[in-house]
Amino acid sequence: MGTGLGKSIGSNGVGKMSRLLFILVMLLAASTGCAQNNTAFQNGPDIFLNKEFDKYAGKNLGVVTNHTGVTADGKHLVDVIHFEKKGKIAAVFGPEHGFRGDESAGKKISDSKDEKTGIPVYSLYGETRKPTPEMLKGIELMIFSIRDVGVRYYTYISTLYNVMEACGEAGIPVLVLDQPNIIGCTYVDGPIVEDSLFSFIGITALPMSHGMTAGELALFFKEDIIKRKNISCSVDVVKMRGYFRETSFTETGLKWLDPSPNLRSELACLVYPGTCILENTNIAEGRGTVDPFLIFGAPFVNGENLKNEVASFPGIKGVEVFTFTPISGKAATKPKYEGELCNGVRITKIDESFESVKFGIWLIDHFAKEYPGKFEIKDRGFKLKTGKNGFKELLLTQGWKKSVESYTAELQQFKNIRNSFLLYTNSR
Repeated sequence: MGTGLGKSIGSNGVGKMSRLLFILVMLLAASTGCAQNNTAFQNGPDIFLNKEFDKYAGKNLGVVTNHTGVTADGKHLVDVIHFEKKGKIAAVFGPEHGFRGDESAGKKISDSKDEKTGIPVYSLYGETRKPTPEMLKGIELMIFSIRDVGVRYYTYISTLYNVMEACGEAGIPVLVLDQPNIIGCTYVDGPIVEDSLFSFIGITALPMSHGMTAGELALFFKEDIIKRKNISCSVDVVKMRGYFRETSFTETGLKWLDPSPNLRSELACLVYPGTCILENTNIAEGRGTVDPFLIFGAPFVNGENLKNEVASFPGIKGVEVFTFTPISGKAATKPKYEGELCNGVRITKIDESFESVKFGIWLIDHFAKEYPGKFEIKDRGFKLKTGKNGFKELLLTQGWKKSVESYTAELQQFKNIRNSFLLYTNSR
C-alpha cells in the first residue's frame, strides 16, 4: 500500500539526511505492517494453556470438546490440563459424533468414562442435548473448544448454545477457546431460520453459512439467550492470534483433522453448505463413499449431463463423472441406495468465487426440472434445513434465483447485527 511519501520526496531532490530519514520511516512502516498482517497464527487452546491457564488453575473445570480440541503439536486439551497442568476436570462433554469424533451422524451416544484420564464423559448427543444440573454439579468454569465448519446445521454450534443456556441457569461462566472456522469467515449466505422452525440444526436465527468463529457465535448467542430465554450467561473468549476473516484453514498451518467422519478435506467442507441440502432429497449426498458431499447422484441420474450442468455453475473449476455404490460403515450406517449403483459426479476443484449455499439451491432446482416424477424432497427435513416455510414451493415454482432473492433483505439485516460480535478483522 503506497503512502505517497516516496514520490513527493524523490521529486524534490532532498539531501542525504532527508533520504536516510525517509528510509527509516518506510522501514518502520513496513515492519509495523508485517507485524499486523503476518503475525504467526496461534490457536485458542495453545494461548489458553501457555498464557491463560494459571488464572483458572484452582477451579473445577468442565470441558466441552472432541478430537479437534488439540494443541498445535497434537496434544489433546483434556490430556494437557489433566496430566501436564494438573488441573481439575470434573467432567468432559461430547457433541454429535462423540468425544473422540468417530461416531456416525445422528447416532445417539451414551455417557462413558475416558479411558486415558478416568474423567466422566457426558454425551450431549444422546438422552439429552443440554447439560443437566446433575452433570454440572461442582463445575466452576465451563470450557468450550471445538473446530467448527461455519454452517448452521453442523450441530457443534447448537451444542454451544445449549451449554451456554444451561450454564447461565446454573451460574457457571463459559470460556471459549477459539478455533478457526474451517471454511473461513467471509462467506455469509442463506435464508434466516424462522422462529417456528428452530431446531437442533437451526438453533436460532442464523443463515446457512454464518461466517463466524465459535467465539464470535458465543457472544452472539449470549445476547440471543437473554432475549429469547431471559437467561444471562457470563462468556469470555480466548482469541486466536494471527487470524483474519479471510484466513483459510490451510494458512493456519494446523494439522488437518476430519471435523466429523464424513467431512474429510477442506474442499469437502467448502462445498458442504450446499450439497448437505441433498440430505433431504432422494439424491445421495455421498455418504458411504470415498468423498462424501463432493460425490452425489442417484440410480436415475445421467452422470454426463449432470457433469456438464455442474461445470457451468460459477466457481466450479473441476468436476468429473462418477459412478458409485454406497456401502455401510462406521462413518455412514445405512446410506441412501446402499449396495445400488449410482450415477453422478465428483467435484474436484473450486475457486474463490464459488458460493456453496447458492449451489445447493441451484442443485435442487436442477434435479426438480431434470427428473420430474423421480426427484423427491422430504418436506419436514427440507423446511428445517432451509429454515423457511414455503421455501420448497417457491423454489419449485419460481426457480433458484428468485429463491435467493427472497432472503436477500433479511440476510443483510443479519450481517448488520453480526458486525457487533466480530472479533477478527480483514488482513487488508
